[in-house]
Amino acid sequence: MMINKTKRWTCKQYTDWVKTLPSCSSLMPADDPHHITGILQSGTAIKLHDIFTMPLTRAEHTLIHNGSKVVNAYDVELNQSEEVIRTINQAINEGLIEIKWIGDKVS
Repeated sequence: MMINKTKRWTCKQYTDWVKTLPSCSSLMPADDPHHITGILQSGTAIKLHDIFTMPLTRAEHTLIHNGSKVVNAYDVELNQSEEVIRTINQAINEGLIEIKWIGDKVS
């Protein structure tokens, strides 16, 4: 049985915007969006959609991918879902993401 690989939504504009936010761990300037891990999908070379990213510095991102569960006294594993939701909310509030249901009629 062949398993189809899930299609990923990628958006360089969104990840570039995430890079402009302060790190959710240290509040230092972030330059490296971190795709949430350990939730929904897992495995080698499998990432979630770009919408599921949070801002980190390169050093913090490296620590996480090297197995650190805590970065700058910040519990990444515990808080990453919350940080991704905060990031998405900020994008919606700033007008970067527009929500439109398929089938909506334009009035």
